[in-house]
Amino acid sequence: MGEEFLPRERPPTAEWAQTYFRLPEEGGPLPGRYDLTYTPYLWGIFAAKQAMERRRVYSESLLWETETARAWLCRMVFAVIFEFGLKEGVGTERMSSFFHRIHLDREIGVSPSALLRLMNRMKEGVAEYGRLQETGQERTTGELKDIIAGADETFYANLILLVVMELGSGYLLLEEEAPDRSFETWHGKLDKRLEQMGFRVRHLVSDRAKALIKLAVDGLGCRSGADLFHAQQEITRWLGIGFRGKLGKIQKAVLRVQTELQAQGTHVLNTTRQTLALVKAEQNRLEKSKEEYLDLLRGISKVLHPFCLTGTKQDTPQVVREVKARAQMLAALGQEYSLPDKKGWCLTLT
Repeated sequence: MGEEFLPRERPPTAEWAQTYFRLPEEGGPLPGRYDLTYTPYLWGIFAAKQAMERRRVYSESLLWETETARAWLCRMVFAVIFEFGLKEGVGTERMSSFFHRIHLDREIGVSPSALLRLMNRMKEGVAEYGRLQETGQERTTGELKDIIAGADETFYANLILLVVMELGSGYLLLEEEAPDRSFETWHGKLDKRLEQMGFRVRHLVSDRAKALIKLAVDGLGCRSGADLFHAQQEITRWLGIGFRGKLGKIQKAVLRVQTELQAQGTHVLNTTRQTLALVKAEQNRLEKSKEEYLDLLRGISKVLHPFCLTGTKQDTPQVVREVKARAQMLAALGQEYSLPDKKGWCLTLT
């Protein structure tokens, strides 16, 4: 921790004073008088009490007088910088403002410049920790460790970043800039990394890009699997957009009929009332069907999880049965509302 972050030197806390300062015992060598050797200690107690009074600016100030509380304050500062500064990109000005608002500026150094220096040191520490962990995991024998990995590319400004994650732990096995996302580029970067770490990919999950399928089958000699996110996204484009369009039309129809009712005043026609009832009934039916579709979509994630909600392990036949059942119900909803599955996503799930 940088010196600029540490609190300013202050007289001993009350906890320290109560532990280490003692008054003369009754019946001591100078009964009725204080031994002069106790004068510094008495002054220390007085100074500690005065310091506590100066620090007692807010009602919660006394909470931070113990060593345990001050250690917790430091942990909170580190956590805020890590979660919001390093991971989310929040600036030190904003974090400093937050610490001032919760009255910690009198307890610890939280100026923007101090937080920036601390954040830079934390960056260096995180990088060093990663380097040390990788050094301990590097291949030292001829044995290979089997892993399941996920691969995808991401874009930052004009840069292409190739990312490979070990799905069991969430560890980023590869995160490198690349000129393109071709099979050759993927294979060249990942193969070197796998050799360094002593890993062998048994299953590669991807968004079904041709280069990534080829990387799995030809480059790594393993199976290529589709991620669930893109499959759910396509189902949303099929049924989600379809339901939204139909609900929008039916809501406009309800408003139109209600406007007609208001225009007719006291001479409301029975046919208009019947029309409004029918339109509202159709609206309710659509909303219930949309909720059913959303429940089925969310259920796919639960079905494909290795464990069911009761905690028991799921086997392949059980997962296949559950996925097929949900795919058939999704297809039935599409047929009921004339929403064709043009890309055949339900067929791929069955």
